[in-house]
Amino acid sequence: MHRGGALLAGVPVTVFAVHARRRWADVAGARAWSVLMIGSLLVTAGLGAASGLLRAPAYLQDLHLAGAAAVLVCVVTLATRGWLAAADRARAEPSSA
Repeated sequence: MHRGGALLAGVPVTVFAVHARRRWADVAGARAWSVLMIGSLLVTAGLGAASGLLRAPAYLQDLHLAGAAAVLVCVVTLATRGWLAAADRARAEPSSA
């Protein structure tokens, strides 16, 4: 069950990171955060697989959970940066009224 949910969550996270990397060149830090997000996601998946294959030693479970938290931090940070950049662009554009 966990693996299926992780896959379902990992696909949109990956799509979001790729989109941000390709399209948000003008957003400060977007490329770095998207690379960090993909790296964290891959490491977390690897740790999850290793903990499953090795009967989940406690230290691997902890690292896997920390990796999931790192992915969440990357997603929230990147989404916030994109949202703030869009708000700044909208504020900078002249009003048509």
